[in-house]
Amino acid sequence: MARKLTPSEFFEIMAQKNGISPLVFQQVYESTMDFIVNEMRMYGEIKLPNFLNITLTHFESKYRRVPIDISLENRGKTKLVWVEAYDKLNFVPTERFKQNVNDNYVTRAEIKKQRVIAEKDRKILAELEKQKGLRENALLQLEEIRKKKQEKYLLRQGKKVEKAKTDEELEDEEFGYNG
Repeated sequence: MARKLTPSEFFEIMAQKNGISPLVFQQVYESTMDFIVNEMRMYGEIKLPNFLNITLTHFESKYRRVPIDISLENRGKTKLVWVEAYDKLNFVPTERFKQNVNDNYVTRAEIKKQRVIAEKDRKILAELEKQKGLRENALLQLEEIRKKKQEKYLLRQGKKVEKAKTDEELEDEEFGYNG
């Protein structure tokens, strides 16, 4: 059985899906319905993209035969009845709408959601690539700084070694060692 929604439930659900307030959605819905009714009055038909086509057919007043009742003794018997003029609306779903309902075709909303997700993923990947490049650059700079510090350290150690040798040589000379 189909789910029966009150107008306020319908507006609330649709407002949540679209990220707007129920009052705003109600105004959009009412203006859409007004537009459809005005188009039907003016042109007798309207085509709602990816949803349905509505056509208005006018029937004049006339006599019409209708069954008397459904009892067995009156089966097949008819009577003439005067039918006033009336308009009939025909709702024909578009092929895309039929596919959405029958074949689990991807809806436009789902496509938009997937595009948003893909765009976020692309931005994240770009940011990761940027950070990776920055990290590599920082590692290269850090390596250069380490090399410079190592060179300075070795240079200082070399001077200490040279100075130590010269001190040893001086001590050797003092004590008369010739080595």
